Amino acid sequence: MKPEEMPVVEVTKRARFRNRATLMAHVVKHLIEGRDERWQHLIDERILAAARVEHRDGRRGGALNTLAQRYQVFVSDKLVEICRQRQAHQHSCRYTWDLSSLSREAVSQIIDGWPERERLLIAAAAFVRGDQVGPYRLLTAFRPWPRLSASGHRRKARERLRNLQTVYPRCVLEVHDE
Repeated sequence: MKPEEMPVVEVTKRARFRNRATLMAHVVKHLIEGRDERWQHLIDERILAAARVEHRDGRRGGALNTLAQRYQVFVSDKLVEICRQRQAHQHSCRYTWDLSSLSREAVSQIIDGWPERERLLIAAAAFVRGDQVGPYRLLTAFRPWPRLSASGHRRKARERLRNLQTVYPRCVLEVHDE
């Protein structure tokens, strides 16, 4: 499939991380160790505190598992919500170059979302299989600027996406930013 032929596909049901190890790595990086992201405003502070204690003690118990599940559900629900409302997200196509025919071949459709109230950045990808776009998988979700105003968050998110386009071979399919 060529990037120009790729249909825009919205997230309609909960997306998940690729596997449990990826989910746990994100939870540790962004919720447990990333205290400046201020997740206690979005996820139950008691579960967050208990999971931090478990992690500090070198255990992976119930609190860490509960936190991981709530994080995945919370992020996925926000992504579904902004897609349903057609707000605060961008669809882009990641592609590779086919050097034999000097053409581009679509690899995946990426949704980058920036829900303003929660000050999140969310990325999810749906990989291309033949002529079909597969189900979405969460790539990451984090709060890089939890103290910014809503307009400041939107501006920084859009700037970050423009910078990503110069680094990765991507073309923008559609932007929903109202």
